[in-house]
Amino acid sequence: MATRKQKRRREKELRHEYEVVYLDSEGNEVEPDEAETAREPKKAARNGAGRPRSQPKTARSGREPQPPSWQRSIRRGALFLPFILVFIYLTNRNNASPGGIAFVIVLFTVMVIPLGYYTDYLLWRSYQKRLASSSKKR
Repeated sequence: MATRKQKRRREKELRHEYEVVYLDSEGNEVEPDEAETAREPKKAARNGAGRPRSQPKTARSGREPQPPSWQRSIRRGALFLPFILVFIYLTNRNNASPGGIAFVIVLFTVMVIPLGYYTDYLLWRSYQKRLASSSKKR
């Protein structure tokens, strides 16, 4: 059953239907040519909820991955560093010395940078494989 909002929208669409009127040079209404009616856009196919149906996607949309680089991985690790710092400080306030906290932060940072590089590498490699397989299919 349609909701009130859907009913209002449907009623509004019916109220606001219009026709295309063509005028000749004298100002008289004339029938549109068959070629012009063929060019008119069709209404979008709608699903049961009254929204236009989405077209099937042939390829994934989004940004294409960039080749992996250590510089980008280091920058990402540097952005992650303050969050590690706050987390470690808040969870080990009473139990750890400042030297121990610094050691853990350095350890996590050293682990995050290669992990980020490896993740970028895997994404890039799978993207390249997808490109190669799609070019073979064509």
